[in-house]
Amino acid sequence: MKLIADELKGYPKIEFKWFERGGLQFQVQFVNKDYVAQHELQQELQQKT
Repeated sequence: MKLIADELKGYPKIEFKWFERGGLQFQVQFVNKDYVAQHELQQELQQKT
């Protein structure tokens, strides 16, 4: 996972999240920061109308 995290440093618009579920289970997420920001902005605009 460290290798992946190090490689993603070259992609500042992608966030890397790691969750341990216990034992051998884990979850990895790759989040497009631009998409999240755009989605939050759309929600704010919808709430104002």
